[in-house]
Amino acid sequence: MHLRQPRADTPAGDQPLTKRRLIVREESWDVGGGFSITRSRKWAVQTLMVELHQDGLRGRGEGVPYRRLGETLESRSEEHTSELQ
Repeated sequence: MHLRQPRADTPAGDQPLTKRRLIVREESWDVGGGFSITRSRKWAVQTLMVELHQDGLRGRGEGVPYRRLGETLESRSEEHTSELQ
């Protein structure tokens, strides 16, 4: 991981931060032949991808909503968008 060094003319921690950019998108991942779980068989997984960009750094993550908790890709996408912006 590359961390930016503080500028010589400002005390550490006083650097102005650049605007945060959030990217949330849905993807379908092929699972290569499918897999079976208790009550179903899946050939692809609907996944939510999240990227956060700020000050030359990028963080990425992915997740699948829990159907048993009533989560959907749309509800999780809206939640991440409202929390991180």
